[in-house]
Amino acid sequence: MEGWKRKKRWIAMILVVVLALGLFPGGKGFAADSPVLDQEQPNKNGNVFVNRDYPRYQTFTPAIAGNLNKIELNIFDYYAGTGAIRLGIYKEGDLGTPLATAELTSYSPGWMVVDFSGASPYLKKDTMYRMVASTENGGSGAGFGWYTSPGDPYKRGYSPSPGYDFSFRTYMIADYSISPGESEISSAQSSLTADGTSQTTVTVKLKDAQGNAWPTGGSAVAITSTLGTVGAVTDNQNGTYTATLTAPTTVGTTTISATVGGSAVGQTASGHFLRGQGSVSLCRIHH
Repeated sequence: MEGWKRKKRWIAMILVVVLALGLFPGGKGFAADSPVLDQEQPNKNGNVFVNRDYPRYQTFTPAIAGNLNKIELNIFDYYAGTGAIRLGIYKEGDLGTPLATAELTSYSPGWMVVDFSGASPYLKKDTMYRMVASTENGGSGAGFGWYTSPGDPYKRGYSPSPGYDFSFRTYMIADYSISPGESEISSAQSSLTADGTSQTTVTVKLKDAQGNAWPTGGSAVAITSTLGTVGAVTDNQNGTYTATLTAPTTVGTTTISATVGGSAVGQTASGHFLRGQGSVSLCRIHH
């Protein structure tokens, strides 16, 4: 009995590790628990007045995909009647509705933290976003000075003033789950004859949201083609999945696509089946 109790304790410990690391086959991986510094412009050389009547913005482009945890703004000083400092996050090019907003009611000069952990908006890497700062109150007796710096110090974004960038830092909780958008599909051969027997191997390579190769199997992957016949999908237990595509006897254009867990992989392979020695170029198309 004592041996069985010890065994159960070991099983429980193993389950904790598996859950923490997202190692169950077909699982969606895991997100890191601790926020990490992603984007920053720490320099300061002058400041710009900000309030309800004069909101200011700074665009930024994350290098990490995941949930925005907090933003730090570098503040010169503020007026007593400012009220809450407000910060909204928008996707650049879609400024109608903010992805998230946060308020700060207690602050002082220097680096102040605007907490987004409650809303935790999901930001994609290499996609530009806009932070818009304002205040609860307006007029001449309300507002704060946001440090800025000349010389275009931040290369992954901009402010309304050409060559100037506001002083800020963004912190992300990185996403390491399987990403259909980052995953890839390709073909072993660049040409097939439309003879009903020619074959090529189609491969799907899963990646996580950071673009890293997914290392394990167990995911539900399906591969389809608008022409020809796709065989059963083989799980290679290393994050790649393969299937055999057999050419049809019909000349035409094909689009090969895949899904993982029911979500479309962000790339497709396409080309043309031709008679005789004609070829089909199976190339990736980014959506």
